[in-house]
Amino acid sequence: MKIFRLILIWFLLGLFLTAGILPGRSQIPQSHLANAQNLVQQGKKYYQAEQFSAAVNNLQQAADTFAALGEEQKEAITRGNLSLAYQRLGNWQETQAAIAKSLALLNFKYDLDTPQTWQISELDPEKRQILARIINIYGRLRYLQGDADNALSSWQLATNIYQQLEDRQGIVTNQINQIQALQTLGLYQEATKIGKTVEQNLDHLPDNLKFQVLLSLGNVYRSVGDLANSEKYLQASLKLAKNSNSSKNISNIQLSLADTWHSWGNLERERLLPIRYEYIPWRCDRNVSLSLPQKAQELYDKAENKYRQMLEAERSQFSTTAIKAQLNLLKLLITNGQWSKAQTLSQKIKLSDLPNNRTKVYSQINDAKSLACIKQHYSPEDIAWNKITRLIETAIHDTEGLQDKRAKSYAIGNLGGLYEYLALLAQQQQQKVKAQQWIQQAQQLTQRALYLAQPSQLPDIAYQWQWQLGRLLEAQGKTRESIAYYQSAIQTLESVRGDLLTINSDVQFSFRDNIEPVYRQLAQLLLQQPIPNLAQTLQIIKNLQLAELENYLRCNIKKTQALDKIVNRTHSTEAVIYPIILDEQIDVILKLPHSDELQYHNNKLFKGEVVDVLQRLQDNLAKPHTKKKVQADAGQIYQWLIAPFAVDLERAKVDTLVFFLDTPLRNIPMAVLYDGKNYLIEKYAVAVTSGLELREPKTLQREQLNAMLAGLTESRQGYPPLKNVDLQLNQISAEIPSQILLDREFTVSSFQNQLQSLPFSVVHIATHGQFSSQPEETFIIAWDNRINVNELSNFLKSRQETESEPIELLVLAACQTAKGDKRATLGLAGVAINAGARSTLATLWKVSADESPGDLLGQFYRELSANPHLTKAEALRRAQLEFLKDDSRNRPYFWAPYILLGNWL
Repeated sequence: MKIFRLILIWFLLGLFLTAGILPGRSQIPQSHLANAQNLVQQGKKYYQAEQFSAAVNNLQQAADTFAALGEEQKEAITRGNLSLAYQRLGNWQETQAAIAKSLALLNFKYDLDTPQTWQISELDPEKRQILARIINIYGRLRYLQGDADNALSSWQLATNIYQQLEDRQGIVTNQINQIQALQTLGLYQEATKIGKTVEQNLDHLPDNLKFQVLLSLGNVYRSVGDLANSEKYLQASLKLAKNSNSSKNISNIQLSLADTWHSWGNLERERLLPIRYEYIPWRCDRNVSLSLPQKAQELYDKAENKYRQMLEAERSQFSTTAIKAQLNLLKLLITNGQWSKAQTLSQKIKLSDLPNNRTKVYSQINDAKSLACIKQHYSPEDIAWNKITRLIETAIHDTEGLQDKRAKSYAIGNLGGLYEYLALLAQQQQQKVKAQQWIQQAQQLTQRALYLAQPSQLPDIAYQWQWQLGRLLEAQGKTRESIAYYQSAIQTLESVRGDLLTINSDVQFSFRDNIEPVYRQLAQLLLQQPIPNLAQTLQIIKNLQLAELENYLRCNIKKTQALDKIVNRTHSTEAVIYPIILDEQIDVILKLPHSDELQYHNNKLFKGEVVDVLQRLQDNLAKPHTKKKVQADAGQIYQWLIAPFAVDLERAKVDTLVFFLDTPLRNIPMAVLYDGKNYLIEKYAVAVTSGLELREPKTLQREQLNAMLAGLTESRQGYPPLKNVDLQLNQISAEIPSQILLDREFTVSSFQNQLQSLPFSVVHIATHGQFSSQPEETFIIAWDNRINVNELSNFLKSRQETESEPIELLVLAACQTAKGDKRATLGLAGVAINAGARSTLATLWKVSADESPGDLLGQFYRELSANPHLTKAEALRRAQLEFLKDDSRNRPYFWAPYILLGNWL
């Protein structure tokens, strides 16, 4: 994933080298040499204090002095340090030049564009040590530039050198770096293996280094969203640190642990939150009335208790660690709607006591945003807007001495964002002149911020200012200019591809708040034009889904044109329907077979109407005795999506409808849409696509069908038995050649071994499972353990390495979407995409086998094997129609949960 992530401070300081470790020449004047070494030490202090410009000045002087004295190795080390400081300032050209010079000084043959080809020459151990550290730094540069492949290659090379030198600290540091690169590339199994290797090597490290490594692991795993492992490593680190009696170390670990619980609580909470349509970053609509899930509340409570324990134990309430804890606790209290506590805490925070560095700047902005939230929701009279404004103005002033473009741009842009919000308030109060003044000031500030944060250098903040300018220009009625800035924002976003959650611990990003609205607001602008740009709107929505899936999977997804290739076939009879849900409207775009023209219909709705209908329908579908209620709401959705095009579909002789579903619709099976007399499935075969299938379109070859069937009938891990699974698997094996893993035979290892040893075209899994908006909570149950989405994907990917043909059909029976999770089907889409299967058939809710006489999936396989020319979508349709003919099982609860994703041929 091309994304700028700042690796944690432990690594940054660990990379920072000491130039004075090598012996000097006897003929060199000691005063010159000592002066250069002092400059290095002072540069290190500036770096640790986040005064990066000052660090650059000192290190540049030191490097020049070493060059004049002919001290090539000292110069090489110092230029490596210099590149780190340039990295933190976002000066990539200077960073790369410093690294290139370092490598040249070591007489190392290299090509900066292809580090995989680097060969280690016969260098003495001293030079090898320097070389390994510089390659480590270079790997970090490539990672921050979004090149995770070459970053990984660099870190692997550095690890090899450290292994030759038997430098355990260097080995472990680079292995932790490799974990993050592998996670970014979606190689979770390899990342886990290295994590285990790091754990094994911990025994060879002294305790004072071991707890730092564990802390780094905990922070890295939090940064990639693996919060369970983050907590595990942080708890282990805390245990070791307590033995050292270092209050500073203990505080740092406790802060990280509380932050992990805080992040975990936020993830649990966000499952319930609707998508963002309109969003202004300074408008604080925290859904405080939302009932928190129990797990989220427990995690928030743990985080709050830990923050408060830290603050009670801190010797200085104004240390950097204490103030970070106060600010993070303040965010938590606001998120949780504890306004009185939040206001009391806000009055205790004294940011003026912080040293003048980037952390102080970000802290002032975070404090200002928290105060703005308290003002909007709790005590509007007690907090003046000019107090909040002064906080950001002070932050801007503090950046003057830092010469830090990132911090300065971030501060100026946020002041522009605050003025944008004040303009909105003025508009609501009918103060048009004042509103226009605020908008003009906001625009000027945002343009300054964008100038400082060039998209090619600081894309993670540049896109925010492009987006902000788009909103400001839209507010002024300058639609064409607004669209141009929105398009630039998305182009910049896509240069870093999605997951911005881990860029910086002081700058929190949320896909729902900071990324999704950019796409939706642009789509809405394009559709509001006198002649809507339908093709461009579709591309924006497709890119949004790609970004959303990459954010979920935390890796790159290769875009394909599989959807276009299928629907543009000579004998295509499929129509593709693209519903786009925006604020107060549903827009529907239709692509008919053999036509390049797109058709369009707009439904104007009341705010919240769509969400209410969809939520009610989803709740009733999962209940067996709600047929009339389901038909009422399914009928409303039919009127929105299908009715406007009914005549066109009839004329085009369409027999299959393929839906490219927007997020809120994905939890609803389209087969259940109701025209007042019939369900959609009674007229059309139905499939769902993401448009991102990784395999070329291909019809199912019946003569090559063979299956691996796995399932559980007995109760495992607290889940009830699935009594008829053995009957289901036997029915399938009677239709196609099969290997069966049932109950005790269905272990994680046996499942993996079977997948990798035999070329199955169908993999059918009948066991409890769950789809969730969190990868760690998307899983299936084997006899001995869970298999989560990343593990399942790795098993299937390992198979693909040995088999030329992919799995034709992956079936996940008895799984269900996580209750209340607005984005639960991200888990299902994640499985479908990452598995690499041509098609995936799954259930949105679990139907008890005892309640359903007969087996729909058994009928599905019978249809497939008996009719060689039948598509998978039509086979599923016929199986569902069999249920509809039977009065005892014709309710949607029994037949509607089955959905087909991917290739429907």
